[in-house]
Amino acid sequence: MKFILRFLFKISFLTFITFPAVLFADTIVSFTDLRFHSDMEKEEFLKINDGLEPDYFALFLSANKEITKDDCNQYKERINSILIPFQKKSFKKLKEKKKISKVYDRVQDQLMDKYIEEALYSDLFSKGEYQCVTSSMLFTRVFEQLNIPYEIEVEPRHVYLIAYPQTSKIIVQTTNPKKGVFIYESGFKNNFIEYMRKNKLISKDEYENKSVDDLFTEYYLKTEVADLKVLASIQYSNIAIQKLRDSKITESFHNMLKAYYLNPDNKSRFLFALTLGMQMDKMGASDEQYTNYYVMLYKLTKNNLNKDLMVAVFNLITDKQLNTKNNIDQYNKSYNFITQNITDSALINEISFIYNKELGIRYLNESRPEKAYPYVMKAFSFQPENSRVQNLLVRLLIQRGGTSNLNTKEFLAFCDSTFELYNNFKPLQQNSIFTNLLYRMELQLAGFYYYTGNAAKGLEYKTRFENLVNNTNIDLTYETKLTIERDYSSISVYYFKHNNIGKAKAAIKQALKYYPDSYILQKRYKALF
Repeated sequence: MKFILRFLFKISFLTFITFPAVLFADTIVSFTDLRFHSDMEKEEFLKINDGLEPDYFALFLSANKEITKDDCNQYKERINSILIPFQKKSFKKLKEKKKISKVYDRVQDQLMDKYIEEALYSDLFSKGEYQCVTSSMLFTRVFEQLNIPYEIEVEPRHVYLIAYPQTSKIIVQTTNPKKGVFIYESGFKNNFIEYMRKNKLISKDEYENKSVDDLFTEYYLKTEVADLKVLASIQYSNIAIQKLRDSKITESFHNMLKAYYLNPDNKSRFLFALTLGMQMDKMGASDEQYTNYYVMLYKLTKNNLNKDLMVAVFNLITDKQLNTKNNIDQYNKSYNFITQNITDSALINEISFIYNKELGIRYLNESRPEKAYPYVMKAFSFQPENSRVQNLLVRLLIQRGGTSNLNTKEFLAFCDSTFELYNNFKPLQQNSIFTNLLYRMELQLAGFYYYTGNAAKGLEYKTRFENLVNNTNIDLTYETKLTIERDYSSISVYYFKHNNIGKAKAAIKQALKYYPDSYILQKRYKALF
């Protein structure tokens, strides 16, 4: 089912996109959510998780799973050897523009051979292939080694550096030699602006008074000053988009997780939600990771929560884990994890209702009423007006009654608690199935006590039945009529045996008011005259 993706975004294409600096702290993606393809990559992310400064050169390289620490050290040495001429005192005396010109020319000559849009940072050293993101990564290393101050400038489709930003402001950039005009399709623009508005990142006044193009230019096409972490995020997001183009959904998603972890800004959040929806649709709700992604989806969309979508996805979890796989342990863990990690009370109640209802049904289908009892009662407490749950409650009570002995205190307590339910929940008083069950329970107790010689107790329950019937407008079911026929006959027999013909006749006469078509009652009534 691809309703998650269809709900999140209807985007006609994806393209090579870069992202601005972090706007806010984020807890949607944690370190444990990330999947690493090398020890070197994991080591650098772990430093970030621990609040330490990573080796960004190693982090940039580790986007390529084939790169080792030895490769990393060799590439550092290669850069150092290229920069040897700039260690001379004569270089340090040069003016800022002259310095940058000499450095740029040498680095480009030694390392940068061909502009390839999909190039990784490691490709600079192995094949001489680069693009604006990876070449900017390279020059951050170069400038740091030479103690040249710089800023990283990020545009939606371009990254470049400014050397000596406080003085000469020298732009250092590599440009795609392909000429042409890039056009963002209207669908992409509209979806991005709608996302920003729904998450209250664009004011109502702006939304109503500015065009989509103006808003897109202001919020998407602006230049941001970034840091090295953002630069690493951009590389991962570009890899994610390339994998998406190749229909490698899982690889795309896990790269986007890393991109978002490094830089949870609005635009990466937008693309993360897209890849998350695709991954959930692909993997299926029976997967162990699915509930973790469910919580991610909730956190991503909670500012504009679509409760119907979240309920539908939980129904999918129920169907796959509980009904298809018959894995109650996994379903319990999924429910507990989800309800512990979401905060919307209405959604929690809806999910809890489904969970308890479904487990109640499961155990009733297995004829395990005592196991079903807490789940059915919990489901009923969430939605007492739900007729399906009321009928489920009836099934529970019938099964519990069927496994009890009429002469036990437990069954009497059970009958009293059922009557209490009826009195306390008005919706039950309009439920024909439940009310008829209560009729039969009262009659069965009346008939039982008369049969065992306890007329006083029998009369108590007979009176309770008659008061109940007289004060409701619920039609008697055929099963209830048969109970009336049987138990009023027992009452009549009791009085007949005790030579009280008047009460014996009165019992049958009363029964005929409820079941006038009963041949047995008619025959008994005539026999008493």
